[in-house]
Amino acid sequence: IVRAILWIDEQTVAAGEEENAWYDHQLVGLEVRRDGQLLGKVAEVQHLPAQDLLAVTTSAGTVLVPFVEAIVPDVDLEAGVVTVTPPAGLFEELPEVATAGGDEAANEPKPAHAESDPESREAE
Repeated sequence: IVRAILWIDEQTVAAGEEENAWYDHQLVGLEVRRDGQLLGKVAEVQHLPAQDLLAVTTSAGTVLVPFVEAIVPDVDLEAGVVTVTPPAGLFEELPEVATAGGDEAANEPKPAHAESDPESREAE
């Protein structure tokens, strides 16, 4: 069977029998949090050959989060929360991620022409 949708009765195959197993519809709509801070909500579960991804809707758009234990250590269906520990840059709109290195402007490399500007040398 190629590109077919297989429908089964949920009671026939209980997801609860396998640890860390959920149906997609159980995950969609759950809050996604990091250190208690709301990041967004699960909009979709994408099943790709390499790994599954959670499509998380945030205020800045959709973020695709690899659905692996290292990044998604906890799913609490009763509380309606998916806890994530994302790598730096995955949720760039978060203030602590954007300012983690201090003043970004001070850390940005200067263009090569700014360091070797002949006019600035003449003014010295």
